[in-house]
Amino acid sequence: MWEVCLEQIRQKVSPTQYTSFFAPITVSSYDKKELLLVLQVPSRNHAGYLENSFMPLLKEVIIPVFGRVKLQYKVPAQPQGAANESSAEEKEEPIPIATNLYPEYTFARFVEGEANKLARSIGQAIAEHPRSTKFNPLFIYGPSGCGKTHLITAIGLEAVARYPKMKVLYVGAREFQRQFVDATIENKQPDFIRFYQQFNLLIVDDVEEWESSPKTSEAFFHIFNHLFMNGRRIILAADRTPAELKNMDQRMISRFLCGVLAELEKPNHQLCVDILNAKIRRDGLSIPNNVVEYIAHHANGSVRDLEGVINSLLAFSMMGTGEIDMSLAERVCKQVKPEKIGKYDINDILDGVSDHFNIPVDDIIGKSRKAEIANARQIAMYLSAKMAHAQTSRIGRFIGGRDHSTVKHSIDKVKAHIEEDKSFAREIKAIEKEIKA
Repeated sequence: MWEVCLEQIRQKVSPTQYTSFFAPITVSSYDKKELLLVLQVPSRNHAGYLENSFMPLLKEVIIPVFGRVKLQYKVPAQPQGAANESSAEEKEEPIPIATNLYPEYTFARFVEGEANKLARSIGQAIAEHPRSTKFNPLFIYGPSGCGKTHLITAIGLEAVARYPKMKVLYVGAREFQRQFVDATIENKQPDFIRFYQQFNLLIVDDVEEWESSPKTSEAFFHIFNHLFMNGRRIILAADRTPAELKNMDQRMISRFLCGVLAELEKPNHQLCVDILNAKIRRDGLSIPNNVVEYIAHHANGSVRDLEGVINSLLAFSMMGTGEIDMSLAERVCKQVKPEKIGKYDINDILDGVSDHFNIPVDDIIGKSRKAEIANARQIAMYLSAKMAHAQTSRIGRFIGGRDHSTVKHSIDKVKAHIEEDKSFAREIKAIEKEIKA
């Protein structure tokens, strides 16, 4: 039964996460009458990390197989006499922690241009000397699709390559928020904060997500202070400057401003062409110059759109549909226009619903059963399915770790309400327009 769970987990996490955190787990015992499942894990730290980071996933895969069991952990007993062996220097061996860094986002693949030259230089200096407190924190900002995630990931990868024993972690602001909500529900906030305080280099992406989440921002405030005071490196990324994060705690903004700000501008046409040519060479494609120019113009300064077009063209070429010419490029480019269906993600929907009802995202993805919060949560699930084309299991993971049946019930309930109540239907339309605006 546990092998069935592991196979599902393998499909939902990265290979590194699976190898580090799930492959070592075995079932110690399973009591069907008592509804108790005991998993054997390598250490107490391992159990704590599972609780903080993967509890929604564990519930999602365990419940269909074992039922709604109580989950406990068992740590192997120490060898006889080990407890008497003590030394001032001895510490429990820490478990390996996945960095969550995208391995392909290296400095070698980061194409330099006027729009990113300064930010790249600062990032390279930090990556070479991550233990230095100079430029701490580094706050990188710029519009969506300009390469922020690539740059901050490259810093982390370079630091790990130079200093393999450094504890480095990349986390998206929304994922951090979800973990914090889960820790709050389980009354494990201190463990959550201690987990994040252990890193030598902490990289947080999309921190603008916390504008409507004061509790999450406060939790990060304590983590930030600990890391900063102990000379640990902090790297942050957002779509605007700290001063423009109007709804965030001013104490947190002051911390963001105490280091160095580096802007990533929207790539100009020439940089887009250079990025395209670099990717074309790596992928072994042959694309005429006039087609490259057309794609660069169409992308309108979005590195993400450039990559999407090239990946689609690569897929077409692998299927043997003919040469990559202007006609094919035009067809593919239509798929990445700003007005494309499904361009919105669950984060967009959560923010839009939060703004419309003036309810913090923390509450929407939390466990509160207050009518107004439950209503906002169900609408967020419905719009996530409609606008982001997300599967119910993915929606559930984003919105508080709920199972797919709960999400499906919420979606069906909102659909029925729309059909029965014209004023409610108009309100849903209004929320959609606000998200699209």
